[in-house]
Amino acid sequence: MIHEILYHPTEAMVGMDLVENLDEEYIELRNLSEAAVPLYDPAQPSNRWQLSEAVQFVFPENVVLEAGGYLLVVHFDPIADPIALAQFQAKYGLGPGLPIYGPYVGG
Repeated sequence: MIHEILYHPTEAMVGMDLVENLDEEYIELRNLSEAAVPLYDPAQPSNRWQLSEAVQFVFPENVVLEAGGYLLVVHFDPIADPIALAQFQAKYGLGPGLPIYGPYVGG
């Protein structure tokens, strides 16, 4: 289930302008069940869960949301941009064990 959405974080100063800080936005999913949930069809692993409508994101292959677990989907690419990932983790006090995926498109 979608547990939390942060869609309009505090704006950032760029020069003399306030701009929307998209790198602080996130969508949090939580598994409320007592069993792990694969975010793909085990019979056809290429059929993966996705977010659509306001944002678009297709989960990578073989992602499993552990029982009672959380994951985040963010606007930036946490693999390609480790600096943005470190800043995001520091901003929200997140440890390295929380799965973070991205980037999503849209808003």
